Amino acid sequence: MKIGIVSLGCDKNRVDSERMISNLVEAGHIMTNDESEAEVLIVNTCAFISTAREEAVSTLFELAKYKKEGVCKKLIATGCLPQKYVKDIFDDFVEVDGFLGCKDYDEIGNVIEELFENKRVNAVGRGGGKNKNRTITTPLHYAYLKISEGCNNKCTYCTIPSIRGKFISETEEDILKEANTLAENGVKELILVAQDVTNYGFDIYGEIRLVELLQKLSKIEGVEWIRLLYCYPERIDKKLIDEIKNNDKIVKYLDIPLQHISTSVLKRMGRKGSQEQYEALFKTLKEEIEGLVLRTTFMVGFPGETEEDFGKLMEFLENVEILNCGVFKYSLEEDTASANLPGHIDENVKDERYETIIQYL
Repeated sequence: MKIGIVSLGCDKNRVDSERMISNLVEAGHIMTNDESEAEVLIVNTCAFISTAREEAVSTLFELAKYKKEGVCKKLIATGCLPQKYVKDIFDDFVEVDGFLGCKDYDEIGNVIEELFENKRVNAVGRGGGKNKNRTITTPLHYAYLKISEGCNNKCTYCTIPSIRGKFISETEEDILKEANTLAENGVKELILVAQDVTNYGFDIYGEIRLVELLQKLSKIEGVEWIRLLYCYPERIDKKLIDEIKNNDKIVKYLDIPLQHISTSVLKRMGRKGSQEQYEALFKTLKEEIEGLVLRTTFMVGFPGETEEDFGKLMEFLENVEILNCGVFKYSLEEDTASANLPGHIDENVKDERYETIIQYL
């Protein structure tokens, strides 16, 4: 059959989509980017915050029209939205025929077969994520390399641990095997992705092994560049800084999601750092690594964020050279610790602070 897939959300989701595509092609299906000619449509969803869920739902509704107007017979939702909410949406979201979770991509072929035998299928939690072959969807010179799944950081605003589970590293053997395959297929740049690449290896080796992994990846013939996404500031130590500084294959670019700079806000977020530590870290990085480019992410409107806190954030942006900065407004998620914090900010105040940063950037 002809199958189309829409991948929403982060680069980790893209890797999962690429694995689904590979599984489908191996099963004899044909992929198409023309939604109107697809007999099966798949949306790999994100559900991190409310706007991501809204995008996922609206995309599913938009594609559902092809079941009436086109040749589409089945619509499937995969990824974070079904993983977390399938019990709530299965009965009511009748436009969707099949549901798979974050690690169920190797079941996609079986689910499609079942859908044409039964009416609807809930396969969340049924897969094992074992078949990790991929069909690369990025330009041929680069590819994402996912080195772990889940997260152990207990940020009070974040739903990732409840959706993706605890932090689980891929083994060095599996990562190097995949990286070698990518290089053999012409990939020049490996972009390492995880919820927290700086925690790589601790769960299976008893110690953080990111530097050792970088050194081994650097020896692969054909790999010219290695880029890191995403580095938690608390785990960027001298060992990692020295490796980035001295390893010519590591791109002098770091994406470090700070989320805020005010110590009081960071504490309520469940982040381990402080304003002084973050400022010192950025200063050290700039001094130690020549030509380093920094990117970060900030959240405005977190419960209890005062004008003084927001002022500290603006002052940090004025004083620190950051090439790119992502900004988003705090989203209240019912099953997070921050939902129960006092001092929730009015939406209009969030909007004002968001616009202030965006206009400055």
